Amino acid sequence: MSQPGPVRLSVSGSFGEAAIREGAAQLDTALWPGALKEFRWFGEKQRTIERVASRVESIIEGDRTWIALVFLDVTFQSGADSTWFTPLVFEPKPTKPALVKITDRDDNAWFGTDAAAHPDFHAWVLASMAAGVEIGVASGGALRWNAAPEAAQLPALTGRLLSGEQSNSSIIFGDQLIVKLMRRIVPGLNPDAEIGRFLTRETNISSVPPLIADLSLRTAAGEASLGIAQRFVPNARDGWGWLLDELMRADANPARQATVIDAIHDLGASTAELHQALARATDPAMAPQPITTDDLTGWTRGTLQLMDTVGDALAQYAGSVQDRTKLGVLELALNAWAIIGASVVGHEASAGLAKIRVHGDYHLGQTLLRGKAWRIIDFEGEPARSLDERRSRYSPLKDVAGMLRSISYAKAMMVGEERGWLDEANALDDAFIEGYRGAITEPGLVPATESAFLDALKPWIVDKAMYEILYELNNRPDWLVVPIAALLRTMFQSDLGDYFAAGDAEP
Repeated sequence: MSQPGPVRLSVSGSFGEAAIREGAAQLDTALWPGALKEFRWFGEKQRTIERVASRVESIIEGDRTWIALVFLDVTFQSGADSTWFTPLVFEPKPTKPALVKITDRDDNAWFGTDAAAHPDFHAWVLASMAAGVEIGVASGGALRWNAAPEAAQLPALTGRLLSGEQSNSSIIFGDQLIVKLMRRIVPGLNPDAEIGRFLTRETNISSVPPLIADLSLRTAAGEASLGIAQRFVPNARDGWGWLLDELMRADANPARQATVIDAIHDLGASTAELHQALARATDPAMAPQPITTDDLTGWTRGTLQLMDTVGDALAQYAGSVQDRTKLGVLELALNAWAIIGASVVGHEASAGLAKIRVHGDYHLGQTLLRGKAWRIIDFEGEPARSLDERRSRYSPLKDVAGMLRSISYAKAMMVGEERGWLDEANALDDAFIEGYRGAITEPGLVPATESAFLDALKPWIVDKAMYEILYELNNRPDWLVVPIAALLRTMFQSDLGDYFAAGDAEP
């Protein structure tokens, strides 16, 4: 975040636990209502904050710093409240940009900074994880690391906070470990921890980095996940950046195109490996269940309702669009809305198959490519959905559709570029599906025939596209044409180059 300088406060006693709690209470009005929306990880920037209440659950005294494990309960003018994990480090001389300066009774100054960026917090994370520490908290219960034996064998490592994070904060330790600090806290076990535990402890899957530990807050109300620690994959590219670069390089280069096709084929096979591992779970919270008539009806109804919401929002937005190129794409989409909606009935092709726990927010940005080996990461699910939704079982085709949408999204971004492979024949889509279907040996997961597979896949593609369009409309309207163009091309195999060639429609 950016701010002109630290908020200045005074407390009545000498600096220590009581002073930290007194200062935290003052920050409820002096800092957080204005500052929260400046943090990238705060996901409710569009809502009006009515009140912030700090909970200092635990305070750890170090050699030269204090670490306060702070939770913020945020009340909005309308809608549900939310809770955010905002640990702070206090030190006598600021080594990182400070959020607050607290002057105590003895005229000593202490500076509080976001702990995620501070080396003393990084050191505490490693040490407490290695020891499997359990800390009592003010509200009752305990904060606890659920660590594998491997955690105790980690060497001393220096941490660094990744830039560009949004819903979470990730800290890289050397080239061995990545710790993801979850910011929005909801009751229940986060799928990233839950699925990570299962895949690491009960399978031999190679395409998912092992979970080393997870951190949770356990109270009378239940368990809430605060973070996870995974093996870091060094020298890897994220799949999204890799594909954009490769599409640019592969323009009119058949050999380069073939290499990209092979890699996407392998990604399909890795996705199948993940789904088959998840399909073998036996724990009641993870085990597969048959897809019921109620599931089919609910999935169809949910997508159609989302289409109604998105269609109304697009129509309203189109009324304010002046750019003819962008308006043309919007009108083309709205005119095709009923035809797109008709494809949602394809869920019926999944009747009688299995629903399983899935990735839930599967796209190229959730993958890493090192050499020729793919790794799949970030199992939290779509952040805008409730935890119950993210922990629900679905057809594995939900993930297949998500990745195909991501591939199409990347290709749509090439439209209007002076160079770049557009893959007009959809060879990448075909390669992913071929790699996936060829690696699926578990019966009853997806339709056996190609035609039934494609029929069952299409409604999930529409559902994911609606989610993307609504996201761009609310957050990055200049990008709106990208998911719309990708959807129209997928549904109708249409070339939208004429709409973008006019000039200003690039995101």
